[in-house]
Amino acid sequence: MPFVKIFRWRFRGAKLNERELRAAADDMLDQLRPRRVLRDARDFALKFQNDDVFRDYIVSRIWIVLPVVLVFFLVSTICSIDVMFRTARLAYDPPLWLRFFALLLGAAVWLCGVVGQLYVFLIWLEERAAQRDRSERGKRVAVPAGFLNYLKYSRAVPPWILVLVFVVLPLGNMARGAPLAALLPLTLALSPSADDPADWQAAEAAHLKNIRQVTRDFVRAGEGYFSPDGKSIIFQAEEAGTGNPFYQIFVMDLNQGVPRRISPGVGRTTCAYF
Repeated sequence: MPFVKIFRWRFRGAKLNERELRAAADDMLDQLRPRRVLRDARDFALKFQNDDVFRDYIVSRIWIVLPVVLVFFLVSTICSIDVMFRTARLAYDPPLWLRFFALLLGAAVWLCGVVGQLYVFLIWLEERAAQRDRSERGKRVAVPAGFLNYLKYSRAVPPWILVLVFVVLPLGNMARGAPLAALLPLTLALSPSADDPADWQAAEAAHLKNIRQVTRDFVRAGEGYFSPDGKSIIFQAEEAGTGNPFYQIFVMDLNQGVPRRISPGVGRTTCAYF
């Protein structure tokens, strides 16, 4: 019956979403481990130092980047001042230790807010630089859509937590007593960048032709690379019905169209190439 088929299709879709959520949650929790946070921060600094594409992208737009950074400093300064005054007002005549604590707390709010905003902004610039580079070279890479995938693949969970705790919450607290004071930095922080193209899909389509789908029957697939002779492709994909929500590595002859798994089938694998 058609109704039964529709119900089964929706049920399978619900299980798929649940599996993806579990995988994304595991990856995001792993990002919060102190050793992982330090490693990601070090790798990001090395990427900025060694990646000419990323560095040149920022330098060429420095007059756009600098005002955005100044807005981050302004927002964090407003949040830290508000936190300091609210902490000092916990007592009618605050003692010296409370004033000193309020000063330290305000400094921590300012520092964590600036670091979180800058980190998120640099992650966004990194993706923009990579997208521009791929577009100029005529390469197309499927980037999973959605906020959960963004947090999972961009190492952005720790900085977003900093932004939430040290920027969004203080602004929300300010909005209760002084809505206009909280509205100004929030408006500046959420203002869209002038660098966004009107239609990135149309801009990317100018470099693409003879598009043909080569993967089927997978839950998801992406990041594939051609062999040197152009006859095969290696890619990562999630198999259906295995209970493993993570990517495995497959090789496929483009003429035959039959994928062959070359990874063990368990655990997590990613980013293979010839």
